[in-house]
Amino acid sequence: MSLRDSARRALGDDPITVPSITLPDAPRGGKARTTDRFSIPPEATRESSVERVSLDVRVEGRVEQVTLVLRDGELAWSCTDGSAGRESSGAPSSPWVRAALRWVLAEARPEPQVARPLRPVPSAAGDELVDRGRRLADALDDVVLAVVRAGITGRDSPSVREALDRVARGMVPVPNPVSRWIGRLERAMGAGDARTVARLLDGATRAGDDLRGARTGPIGRARAAAWLGAHGPSELERVVDRAMIELARESLDGIQRAAIERRYLLDLATGEVLCEERARSATPPSLGPCPRSLFVGLAEIEEGPAPRRVRILQYTVAIDVQPSELEKALAHAVRRASMLVDVYREALAASPALAEPVQLIGCTGVEDGFLVDAVGEPIPIARDEDPGAAAALDLLAKERPPAWIVGRLVDLEGAVRVVPCACGDASSVARLR
Repeated sequence: MSLRDSARRALGDDPITVPSITLPDAPRGGKARTTDRFSIPPEATRESSVERVSLDVRVEGRVEQVTLVLRDGELAWSCTDGSAGRESSGAPSSPWVRAALRWVLAEARPEPQVARPLRPVPSAAGDELVDRGRRLADALDDVVLAVVRAGITGRDSPSVREALDRVARGMVPVPNPVSRWIGRLERAMGAGDARTVARLLDGATRAGDDLRGARTGPIGRARAAAWLGAHGPSELERVVDRAMIELARESLDGIQRAAIERRYLLDLATGEVLCEERARSATPPSLGPCPRSLFVGLAEIEEGPAPRRVRILQYTVAIDVQPSELEKALAHAVRRASMLVDVYREALAASPALAEPVQLIGCTGVEDGFLVDAVGEPIPIARDEDPGAAAALDLLAKERPPAWIVGRLVDLEGAVRVVPCACGDASSVARLR
């Protein structure tokens, strides 16, 4: 069964008219071209077939990206307008998906193009970006100086408040990483946590040269991008056809309380916990409840501190996470408390001010207020970070001991602790937030 045959069945009696199509790598103002994966030479044999194609489709002046995938003889589609479906579910309602199917039936034969390497993708003009970096570096220097002068107990001192307000006034909107850094700094100062305050200030001081452009290599650019968020340059890792499951969500303090939402997704191929991140007032990055299962047609992963941010561009969603997916997830779980210490140290070495690693942890239950790892060693729970989540974990553990949890790693009083976000076993997921 071919992609064309499936497209014809999915469209039914819809008339075949060629829509306006621009493929993702088409040059501006030029003719649309395809990647080598989609191109089929005229001499292709009957054994050759196209099983996946991604298109940029323009309908009434608006462009959306459509992915068509042929799986086990059945056509599935997803679109960045949020729609997704399969051939068996009936004709698609999205005009962009219908336009893409009509284009497939029109037998377009674009010319092949040699794949091009990824390169840094700035989302703001170069001069403006440099100016933003310099202004942020100067503002961070002012915060560091004010905190050092006021001391760890001086969170509410006028000089510290003025320095923090200057950061907010100088960058509108304030990038999420900067907002989160301020939220963590205020919390650590309020708790008298000298270790965390020192680390956050040290990381901000180190970021100065990166943000001012003094270090222009790949590592320096990536560190600057980590601070500037969506407004900074970033090396993007593009991934296709990945299975992911969202296991947890977390609301974190920034300049305001609960200012940032993070959604934690486990890549079943690599075991890495990625995150979608947004300001509370922003549009959700992708659709669907938590937990959920995603087949990601196309995504971009930013180089940066743990957890790395992912932008999911094309995907299909299932609201039920299957036991087979949870079994794959458990295969990636960290099962020793000592391994968590190594993960945490590595993340802090790369980014002392911004890293907040999140880990899938295998466990055998909760005893005496501690998680118990696979060999019976205790893993401390950061109960003061989120008392509600810790209490929910205790209640669930009494009914059914969890086989795993997803948690954010922090260090308090010289020990690595876990802020629990979700837990479960080989057949179920329970959110704690």
